[in-house]
Amino acid sequence: MSACDSTPLADSSAESLASASPSHGASGGTFNTPVIRKRSRDGSESSEPRPRFKRRQLSLGSAELREKEDKLQKLRLVNHYRQNHSLPELARLTGCWREAAQQALAELQQRLEARGQPTDMAQLLRHLGIDPHLVRYDTEEQEFLPPNGT
Repeated sequence: MSACDSTPLADSSAESLASASPSHGASGGTFNTPVIRKRSRDGSESSEPRPRFKRRQLSLGSAELREKEDKLQKLRLVNHYRQNHSLPELARLTGCWREAAQQALAELQQRLEARGQPTDMAQLLRHLGIDPHLVRYDTEEQEFLPPNGT
């Protein structure tokens, strides 16, 4: 039975494995390979060689594993964007969305003022939890910056 085979052993095979003496190699010597014995729901047993790990592999904690999985996911995402999106196109689309957000914020501010709730844009952005830099709003000059960044 190979290590990758997940089919359970028949009852007679499991009994012979459980009662068998240590394995003998072709030269007649015994192998000192630790064995993992597993019991399935139907009561049959299977055994497979216990994998041997180095200390480094065993000491890999769950936090370190999570960190490595996160890094792998980020690398896959970067690879996906490099393959499927061009950076100039993403920059263009980001500019379009930023401009739409600026227009929506300006319209919201006008509607609030029409209702008699005067508010400045910095207050509105703070209230909505929007970073002013994200929508290119200059809090000192109290105006949106031009799209080209000048």
